[in-house]
Amino acid sequence: MFGRGLVVTGIAMFTGSVLGGVIAQATNLRVPFPLRARVLLVMFLFAYGVLKDLGFTPDRSAGPLKATRNVLTQSIEHGLRKRSIRYVIFSAPFAGGVGVTSGCRRWRRVARVVPVLP
Repeated sequence: MFGRGLVVTGIAMFTGSVLGGVIAQATNLRVPFPLRARVLLVMFLFAYGVLKDLGFTPDRSAGPLKATRNVLTQSIEHGLRKRSIRYVIFSAPFAGGVGVTSGCRRWRRVARVVPVLP
């Protein structure tokens, strides 16, 4: 199930990238962004109308602070205290670090180009 989802996601991202480039080449660079926003809005409305969470009943017995504390303690108990899971948790910033650092570099480039108003 997850493998098929990854395949569909990869195909959709590739198709969206190619179509965005084709649309930008045919018009200008401003056009793909509002189109993407509209597609995302239609997808959100479709998912909101079609997808129902059957069988879910929220647990309101604990307040928000107690529930948050419970999630934190369970995360530490079942995550950080288990060696195999601890390595996965601590390796996540290194795996995602490439996207974070490239985003920071891009922002610095944009910040230099955009004039600062007094």
